[in-house]
Amino acid sequence: MGHQPVIAQAIYQILGADCEVLTAADGPTTFALCNETLPDLVLLDDETLKFQSEQLHTMAFRDTLTGVYARHYFDERIGVECALARRSGSVLSLFVIEIDHFNAYNDYYGYQAGDDALRLIARVLESRLHRPGDLIARYGCEAFVCLLPATDFEPSTQLAGKIERAVRARGIGHASSAAAPVVTVSVGVATSRRAIEDGSEALLRLADDQLCQAKQRGGGRVCGKVLYRP
Repeated sequence: MGHQPVIAQAIYQILGADCEVLTAADGPTTFALCNETLPDLVLLDDETLKFQSEQLHTMAFRDTLTGVYARHYFDERIGVECALARRSGSVLSLFVIEIDHFNAYNDYYGYQAGDDALRLIARVLESRLHRPGDLIARYGCEAFVCLLPATDFEPSTQLAGKIERAVRARGIGHASSAAAPVVTVSVGVATSRRAIEDGSEALLRLADDQLCQAKQRGGGRVCGKVLYRP
């Protein structure tokens, strides 16, 4: 009949588990269920299948809480971006961002408030990083990462400062923070100006080190450094 089965386990995430999924390459066709125990039949034409495939891609690579990219997508992209920067001789910057005293925030205000704070940070990041090549991902419980291709150290640190101030300006109370009476973030910035073989690992390690510096200095601030060949 010219019908090809779809990988139903994946489609079920969108259409629901109680269905059988088929595609129709030759247009709409009516199928009879063999008996009452069979699940409902879902017929997908090529256009619908393409849409569902795009939705599955989004679900697979997006963090469900914040809507930004998930860590495994970032782990793939940083290697690609470092390779592109190495071949083209361009710069690449990375932010590692953490909400200051987030565990204390959860303990004091509750986990729902913590989830709301994470969504807020994601929206602030999206409002500041909107070039096609920029990437925002959730990296851990209270951590985010941002990749900025073709962005040198000075504009990167300026942008990181704007992000820190934008989060602070939201004025969300944080009574248990030692950094400020409101929710703040610490940002570690690293910029690669030279091609190195372990570029992704070295860049991430430097950005994380700079984040630690920012937190050790009291939080609610930006620290950054340029990565050079050892």
